[in-house]
Amino acid sequence: PQMVDAVFNFTGDYDCATSYPGRLGCAPNDLRQILSGEELARHPSVIATEWTAEYLKVFRIPNGEIPVDLAADAPRPDGWDRWLLAYYPFAESERNIPGSCPNPGEVMKSQRIMLNLGFCGDWASKVWASSTCANRGQTDSGPWSAKGPRLQTECVAVDPNNPEGEQPAGPRDCCTRFIYDEDGAYGTEGYLREHGFFNISWVKVYQELPSEAEQRSPPQARN
Repeated sequence: PQMVDAVFNFTGDYDCATSYPGRLGCAPNDLRQILSGEELARHPSVIATEWTAEYLKVFRIPNGEIPVDLAADAPRPDGWDRWLLAYYPFAESERNIPGSCPNPGEVMKSQRIMLNLGFCGDWASKVWASSTCANRGQTDSGPWSAKGPRLQTECVAVDPNNPEGEQPAGPRDCCTRFIYDEDGAYGTEGYLREHGFFNISWVKVYQELPSEAEQRSPPQARN
């Protein structure tokens, strides 16, 4: 599928070097596959990641399309590209731009699985003004009803990559103020209890077995 490098204007060059927030590294995405939280809730799926010495791929496989190999706990991700969501081409970055990723097999270190809820941060904070969470003063009970501090007069949507003098995740950031809700003025706890829930049925980790040739080859001597 057509992939677009995930820099802020989606015109990246497969540069795998990361120095956040100025350089995001290489993360080409299939933008057609990116869904909102509401859309994901309506279309449950499996999120799978393939990690090799050359690349990392992320797949979103709808529940009704789970391949036989995955259902049998014998995944063959080389046949899953129709569900490809994101692609981190470490080795391809080095081939395209020599020196950009000189040791692609060492970009990713030992990992831990964590289930993390990221409410604000570099994405949610900057798009707050265009979201249904933004308080524009409406008092009805619809999706655009007032929630959190009043936009512009009580808070601003802060883009961490272009804060314009504001402090990312600071006291004037709309998203941060709504989520913390220190004095209980915004009803955040009840709002999240009603709207922010999810169901994770299982988490599995698979490891590729060495080939027969690799199993037969003698160990290499090391100095």
